[in-house]
Order: sequence, then structure tokens, then C-alpha cells
Amino acid sequence: MILSLRSRPAPMGEVMDSGVRNRFFCGFSRPRSTRRHRSLASVALGMALAACTPAQSSPWVDPASHRVTMVFVAPRVQLEVLDWGDPTRTPIVFLAGLGDTGHAFDHFAARFRDAFRPIAITRRGFGASSRPDSGYDSATRSHDILSVLDSLGISRAVLVGHSIAGDELSHFAVAYPDRVIALVYLEAYSYGSDAPGEFPPYPAQSEPPPMTRADSASVQSVMAYWPRRFEYEPVEADVRAVCQFGPTGRLELLPAPNESGRVYEGTNRSEYARVKAPALAIYAPHASLQDLFPGAAGFDEPNRVAALRVLTAQQEYETRQMTRFQTEMRQGVVITMPGATHYLHYRHADAVEGSMRTFLRGLVLGPGGG
Repeated sequence: MILSLRSRPAPMGEVMDSGVRNRFFCGFSRPRSTRRHRSLASVALGMALAACTPAQSSPWVDPASHRVTMVFVAPRVQLEVLDWGDPTRTPIVFLAGLGDTGHAFDHFAARFRDAFRPIAITRRGFGASSRPDSGYDSATRSHDILSVLDSLGISRAVLVGHSIAGDELSHFAVAYPDRVIALVYLEAYSYGSDAPGEFPPYPAQSEPPPMTRADSASVQSVMAYWPRRFEYEPVEADVRAVCQFGPTGRLELLPAPNESGRVYEGTNRSEYARVKAPALAIYAPHASLQDLFPGAAGFDEPNRVAALRVLTAQQEYETRQMTRFQTEMRQGVVITMPGATHYLHYRHADAVEGSMRTFLRGLVLGPGGG
């Protein structure tokens, strides 16, 4: 079954200024060769900016209602675990996109406290979690999730994954089928060997304006800049977890960490046909040229032609991905939100929450629950 929900487009992209010389993105979404605005913005702030605690004149207090614990998943390897809920309720575990931390779900996960026990995990190599030299392959990352569930005394859970976390959902469901109630893929395509290869050259006029020094002056200015650039409001705790700010509060230069590359290199092709659990996938396919290139209205003819070639290639890739999920997943449901942002749980939280509750009703809550 494929359903469609129409939503608004939103641009993404690479950000730089004279003080922050690295590229930074907001979580990994699709293979780098696609160079799509929304998803390339998702190739991870963490690819260039390591997790950190910004220097502040007074300590910042996270307003989220979760409990924060560190859970050992291997010798000398701990993961940050955020826990919002009642341990007597059904666990729903949120896994962030590449470059993000569990705090990316600070707002969205809390919506499910009425009927679930929301939990979010920051994968190894990011945020407050440990940064070992190894263990970034699909199997180890999936085992990390298992270790967290075991530590919390959770036998079965609903797993929700954004972007590259779909790899972890698929691998976990195949390796540990008895631990899964259901799966929810949020703009989570199959990576690994499903990468689309090289796309046509991007139009020269597609490059977005750079970040200014004023935009990188402080946590607050970065927060204010974010929606102008990406058309969604970030979670402050996540920004603080993946960015480093200097003694004056300014966003600083950092060497690009290896963890994002290691995770991507360790990602396998999702084996949908081997997944037994019910699975919902919510995708935001490109619906128009303006969706992929928000400034397309100002392109000259050569750039418009180049943009159309990229759009065609991108749409073909997305169609192949969605079709494979639909045909191979035994109990798969696909919902599309054409023109929505890659960060569905940010800008389109109401629609995503409603779709998830409808899907989970009966599986978890009973016919009249949720």
C-alpha cells in the first residue's frame, strides 16, 4: 500500500563562513553522490564538527523531560540513552540520522509519552557517546542497540529510524527478530550497495549563499540561522551536542571526524525480504524542480537544463528505493509526503505522528488505542 501526503518543500545545503572553514551538514540522508539539497544537508554536521560541550558563561540546562544515562555496550564503550517514559509501557526506540544524536528526537519522542515509553539512543562515535576506533559496521551498531535494550530490561520494542538509521533497523530486525514489535523508517533509504552512483553535474547556480560570521557568532545565532537555511527549527540540545563553540561562544573550526565516514562505509544493503516485522516507511520524494532547487526560478536556461537532469536522476533513484521497500518488505506500508523536508519529524511532526499512530494502532495499542 502506498499513500501520499502533500507537504511544503524545504532546501538544505552546505554551510561555510570565514570562521568555520569546514562543510557542515545536519545528519546523513542519502549517498553523497546524489548531492541533493535536503539530504546533502543531512550528510552530518558531525562529519565536520565533532560532538562537544560549548563554552558558556553559565551552564545551559536541557529543558527536555527525558532522563539521561550512559549504557555500556562493550568494554570502554558507552552510549548516551535518553528515556522519557513509563517502564510499564511499550518501548519505542528512536535512532537518529548520521551526524545527529538522540537529542534530535527531544521534541518528537515526547509526543508518544501518553501510550509508549520513548527512548532515544546516540550511536557510538557521536555526541556524548564513546568514540572507539572500531565497531561502526551494521552488525556492531545493531548489537549496540541490543545491548541497550538488555541493559534496560526491554524484551521487545518498536524501532524508529531516521535517514541512515534505516540500515540499523533492517539489520537489527533480521539479526534479532524476536526483539522487534514493528519498524518505522523516516526518510530512511537503503544505503550501502544501493547507492545511485554519480549523478549529472549540478547547476552552478544551485549553490546556496554561505553562512556569515554573524550567523556563527553564538549558539543563538546558529539557531536563528538554521531555519533560514534549512526551513526547519533545530533542537538546541542536538546543535550543542554536534557543534563546538569557542570561549567567546563562536562556532569554531574543527577537523572533520572519521566517525561519519566509518558508519557509511560500514553500512550494508538493507535485506528487506528477510524482515518479518510490520514496517512503515515515510518518504519525502522530490515533487518538483523547486523542491530540489529552491532557487530554480532564477536559473538561466543552461542551469535549468542541468537542474532538470539532476531532478530526473534523483526521482528515478527515489522511485527504485520506494518500490524495492514496497515489493520486498513482507508487511510493508509506504506513505509519501512529496515536497516535505528530510527531517520529517521536525517540520511535519503532526503528520508523521498521526501516520505512526495509525500504523501502530492494533499492533501495540489495540484497535481503539492511541
